[in-house]
Amino acid sequence: MPQLKCNVKQDPFESCQRCRKQNLRCVIEPNFRRVGKRNRNAEMEKEMESLRERLAQYEGPQALTAQSSMCSPRPIANDRRSSMGPASKVEDEAFLTTQHQQVAATSLLDLRSGSPLFYVLGVGDANVRLNPTEVNELFTEYFQLYHPFLPFLDQVRSPDEYYNQDHKLLFWAIISVAARRHNGRPGLLKSLSEPLTDLVWASIRKQPNHHVVKALCLLCTWPVPAERTVTDPTFILCGAMMQVAMQIGLHQPAHVEDFSRVKVHLRQEDIHDRLRTWAVCNIVAQT
Repeated sequence: MPQLKCNVKQDPFESCQRCRKQNLRCVIEPNFRRVGKRNRNAEMEKEMESLRERLAQYEGPQALTAQSSMCSPRPIANDRRSSMGPASKVEDEAFLTTQHQQVAATSLLDLRSGSPLFYVLGVGDANVRLNPTEVNELFTEYFQLYHPFLPFLDQVRSPDEYYNQDHKLLFWAIISVAARRHNGRPGLLKSLSEPLTDLVWASIRKQPNHHVVKALCLLCTWPVPAERTVTDPTFILCGAMMQVAMQIGLHQPAHVEDFSRVKVHLRQEDIHDRLRTWAVCNIVAQT
């Protein structure tokens, strides 16, 4: 079900759209403070500008020398000593400065678009970090190579929508399945094994939705490799998948309010999505 952003108005007070839709009392906590995406981006832009000024002050004349050396024709070295002279050092510094500026510009564009710079799974030294380019490549590989065998996910949705709106477990389940044939990051599937397992059990404990069931369908069909058969959790995950599906009422897709503590209004496409998930859940369990 799509999430509604809080659009409450404090002066004059008006209840937010979500509370009105679910017939709830709209209350503003004393520590409520709205921080919009534009404000955050503006703060980051100011910080980036400050960093640029500090970089310019730190480099001083070297930056100007680097720019002039980049504009002038590059001399052809006659011997090894001339190629390793001061001019080569200045050019290297100019190249690094240009690279830093390009990275800063790319980061600023990512902040303006609202997409994260990195997708992180796990904590500490065992975490896995993927940049948006790698994520897009993995999603493309999943929908080209694996989706035809279990076609129940929406190919139109972006990775950000899977990550922020559906559930992080579904996002990382797609990543783990695609990592089986991905050549860009050797050892990625092995690195995902431990933090993904932790995320699975944490998601099952914390009031899962039907997107968690989708993730379990993927992980039961393409399980994370285990060293021994006795340590393979696929059968346990399969039972948890069926239990969670019935607990949230997927077997009664049009009557989800009977299995929820809050009033829920589903659109027709939401009902179809839940019905399709329940059908795939049974197919995976029988398989």
